[in-house]
Amino acid sequence: MPAETIELSYHGGLADEAKMHFYEYSRASYGFARLLITAEHFRRSGRVAQKIGRKNYVDLIVGLPSKGSFVTQVLVPMAAGTMPELAGVPIRAMLAYIFQLLTPRSEETDETVVELAKIRLQEEQTASSQSSDVHTLIKIIETQTATTREALRLVRYALRSTNPAVRRLHDDPEQFREMEKELKAQLEQERTVKDVEQLLGVLDPRSVARLSSRVRPMFGEMALPMRWKDIREFTIGAANENRPLAYFNAARVAALESKSVEEEPVTIECRVHGYDRDAGVGKVSSPELPRRLKFIVPPERRNYLHPKILEAMDDRVDTVLLEVLRVVDRSKMPTSLILLDVRLNTATRDSIK
Repeated sequence: MPAETIELSYHGGLADEAKMHFYEYSRASYGFARLLITAEHFRRSGRVAQKIGRKNYVDLIVGLPSKGSFVTQVLVPMAAGTMPELAGVPIRAMLAYIFQLLTPRSEETDETVVELAKIRLQEEQTASSQSSDVHTLIKIIETQTATTREALRLVRYALRSTNPAVRRLHDDPEQFREMEKELKAQLEQERTVKDVEQLLGVLDPRSVARLSSRVRPMFGEMALPMRWKDIREFTIGAANENRPLAYFNAARVAALESKSVEEEPVTIECRVHGYDRDAGVGKVSSPELPRRLKFIVPPERRNYLHPKILEAMDDRVDTVLLEVLRVVDRSKMPTSLILLDVRLNTATRDSIK
């Protein structure tokens, strides 16, 4: 039976010596096992397992940690399931799908990228540059949205820049390095999901909320070794590839644990400001929302929603109706949206024909 090897890697302190505090590692391993079983059961059936039992058990095989850092490698068998359309979806792609839904780009990184675009634009204008970069930077500033590649380029610019304005944003270069890791993982998620996007179209979009609620606590368990402050972060990805699918530090785990997805969709009248097709992420504003928020398009909905989103961004369109699942914090305030559908009202549609 074909199989894939997925690895969980910890970095910093004892982990760099291939050592770990046993209790925290045991709990983290349990969380990792539950994540893999839940993802593989979802890949096979399109359904979210409410508990791990005989009917949805996956026979995982674990190998020894690698020397040099604390890496746990798990062999996941790729058995066929009740949804043959998903047979061609590898487990790493299913994990990338889950990470895209659960871990969109952090607000701090988004805000930093926009500020970096302003600094970089000022440099270009001072040099009287007419390059295409100027138009890209203006668009990022106007829409407050950057593609993952654009954001990564700006963060790497910050890491090598000597401009004092960059240092005033974050005086510790480590903060920019953490953003770089986050964006590199996001880019790898996009590449991985893109290869199977057509196959994911069979998934029920309402399963997004159930899947999110089910796996969210597992990341807190995997973060337990970071109680010891010398262990800084962990990554998840395919074995023997230096391109993690997910990157977590304490702040990213805390942000993930503080949110939940409401299971019932709502309709909100919004204005769409920008959209990154590769990442399936955009920005909207509405009097019904506390501020301009990010929306995430589930991979299985992107081909269907892409033309609708472009239509909603037409200069002649003011607002559209969005059917969404709200991602809320502990006070039930929305922090982002999962987009299920876009509808133009009749008057608006007639005006742009």
